[in-house]
Amino acid sequence: MAITRIVQLPRIKETILPFENITKCCKPAAASAWIVVEILGVHTSEACVIGCLLKDCIALDNQSRMIRRLRAKLAIERRESAAIKKEHEGIQVALEASHKTIAGLTEIGLSMSKKIERMKAKKQQAREAIWREKASLLQTIQGLQEENDDPAPFDDEWEEEAEEEPEEEGL
Repeated sequence: MAITRIVQLPRIKETILPFENITKCCKPAAASAWIVVEILGVHTSEACVIGCLLKDCIALDNQSRMIRRLRAKLAIERRESAAIKKEHEGIQVALEASHKTIAGLTEIGLSMSKKIERMKAKKQQAREAIWREKASLLQTIQGLQEENDDPAPFDDEWEEEAEEEPEEEGL
């Protein structure tokens, strides 16, 4: 009967137990890999093979841990990427709405400018009509004054007679 050592990876815990007919066993890439190594009656070449198996198991265990860490990191990156993408889509929608609003306001501003220009043109036409009417009235007044042989020519200034306000009597 041979005495064997069981080594648990990754936390190296050792237990010496009697096993029969077991020379080597390796279960790599598991959460806790067990390596069973026969201690008594091991030849040098077998010890070398067992050492290589032990190194391979440790390397595989390290690789599996690295893969788990990388998968976890990848999952985190994917979640962050999805959140950023969702935020980007929201910003894109807001930006499109903003562009539509700006376009609408620009259109309103242009229509208001056109209306203002039309109103200015109408105002100018009204002023010109008033000036023509005034000139016509002045000519009519001057013509009437000449017919009546009024010596004072009419000027543009209107003289208003001051209206006398009745004085209020005190009580």
